Amino acid sequence: DTAEVRIFNLKKDLRHFVGTLATTVEVFAGRTTPAPSIFKGEIIDGESSRSFDFIDWETEIDAEDTKSKMRTRIVSRTYSAGTMLHAALRDLAAAAEAQIDIHVTDKALPDSMSFLARPRDCLAKLVDRFGLRYQIRNQRIVVSNANDAIVTAQVPLINASTGLIGVPTVKREKLVVKVSFQTMLNPALLPGGLCHLETNAVESGRRAKLNPSATYWINRRTHYGDT
Repeated sequence: DTAEVRIFNLKKDLRHFVGTLATTVEVFAGRTTPAPSIFKGEIIDGESSRSFDFIDWETEIDAEDTKSKMRTRIVSRTYSAGTMLHAALRDLAAAAEAQIDIHVTDKALPDSMSFLARPRDCLAKLVDRFGLRYQIRNQRIVVSNANDAIVTAQVPLINASTGLIGVPTVKREKLVVKVSFQTMLNPALLPGGLCHLETNAVESGRRAKLNPSATYWINRRTHYGDT
């Protein structure tokens, strides 16, 4: 996950802190009090500048949820046949200086595997070998079965009464039906989890069918401001 945070008229010492010393940023937003956390990540860059009319100071913070070393470090690893999967996953996580949660049964590698790449690419190849998947959540690596929901606490209901905006769209890509919709901010909508969508505002075509009430995987979630 990535975030671009824009803050107006910070004091000079805070602008300096964001641009030089600050390491993490957390964003709280929502329609409830207290507002829930919707993002926490590492600051990649923080830059302050005058607005176009020279009236305000604007501070822009670029951040990412993925550990930086997951993307920038190059690791060289060879795991021989018989190496346990959990041990290999923890070794790659340690190379990226990241914490890992493993929710799959341990098993031995049937043959050797060698890697010379970024930790995130090594992890992707390793989990794909066993039909698994991994995801970064709250700066932790979460490994699960490909068909298991990583977020299982609740399945939020999305309809006109709970904040659905406009009409959902449906399309078919590589035999997979993909649905997109907009809704008022809901922190329970988490990538890797599920949601239940109810709508009668669109009729399906022949290629992609949208049921009036169905549960869907959440692959991507984007927050944006609208006044």
